[in-house]
Amino acid sequence: RNWRRGRYYYKTSRAHDHHITGLLSNQSTVLSVGKDGRIVTYERAECAVKSVRSMSHRAVIHCAVALNQYLIAVATSAGEVRIMPFEDIANYGGVSVDIGDRDAYKMTSCEMTSCQVMVAVLGVYGLVTVIHVQLFPPTERRYYSDMTWTRPHADEALADEVSFNNSRVEFLGVVSQFEASADDIEAFLFEPTGRYLLVSSFECPVLLFESRTGACVLRLGDVCDPVYAALFSPASLSGGGGEYNCGLYTGSNDGTICVWQLSFPSHAGGDHDLLDLSLTGRMSHPPEVYCLAASGDWTRLVSGGSDSDVIVWGLATRQILHRLKGHIGIVRHLFVQNERLVSAGDQKRVLVWDLRSGALHCTLHRNPS
Repeated sequence: RNWRRGRYYYKTSRAHDHHITGLLSNQSTVLSVGKDGRIVTYERAECAVKSVRSMSHRAVIHCAVALNQYLIAVATSAGEVRIMPFEDIANYGGVSVDIGDRDAYKMTSCEMTSCQVMVAVLGVYGLVTVIHVQLFPPTERRYYSDMTWTRPHADEALADEVSFNNSRVEFLGVVSQFEASADDIEAFLFEPTGRYLLVSSFECPVLLFESRTGACVLRLGDVCDPVYAALFSPASLSGGGGEYNCGLYTGSNDGTICVWQLSFPSHAGGDHDLLDLSLTGRMSHPPEVYCLAASGDWTRLVSGGSDSDVIVWGLATRQILHRLKGHIGIVRHLFVQNERLVSAGDQKRVLVWDLRSGALHCTLHRNPS
């Protein structure tokens, strides 16, 4: 919907022959990946197809993440992670990292600095692969449109390179690979600095791994039920600058939202004995919590669950500010931006709310009648 003009735009483009498994977007382009092995980019304004690329060997693409507004990473059923440009996928095939003969069905990323990104890939049987991507300085990002993709280290499994305008991007490849859990993994994300990876499974609801080594540094098995959704707040340095602190919010299958405080040494390679994860509070959204989101200023938390309700919480008081009703079935996705809350769930329905007042702006449905 164009909010200023008060008009609706409804445009459709069909470029996949099978399920769409991931959607990404930047200011001008929408990108989709699917089980048909295709990567498709669309003109965002008109929903017109710009370019299509098919992966080799008819590999299924299970997921994709944006590394920044110029680069994406896709994971395939052939055990491959490919780093590609966002805009011109037809001409630039990107560079790939082999993660073994395993399906990869979930990914998460963390921009550690403006030039370094960590990507974690979750495969079958709980196998996690962490890839370190080294980017060029952000002041040179304007040259992305002129880049050419090369493979100067074809004989080296863990090194690839992108060259453009006498500059270089190095993909350092796999830094760790480890089995996180033998059970189904639900929550899977980096903490804000990228040094640790949170994994939650039915076997153990809270597992924290060091990204570079794959070592399990924290295991909490009896504090809460299995976690379906997790969210980290931004990290901040303590007064002396000796440690990072950040909040962690988890939603469990018993309807409990747990509030945690994570602290760890600010310098890499610090003593893991100084890492601490403490439970500071609980909120209740029964029977099950499936998704979490937060306002940009981190004063409000939003939860969606199997009761069809969306609840807006005040983080200072941990009390309910709004209980939003309008969904039919489970609420599975939440997104917050500029005091606008978007919720999506069963029955092919997307609702748009005003986060401040809790008022419903509109309902987006495949069949509005």
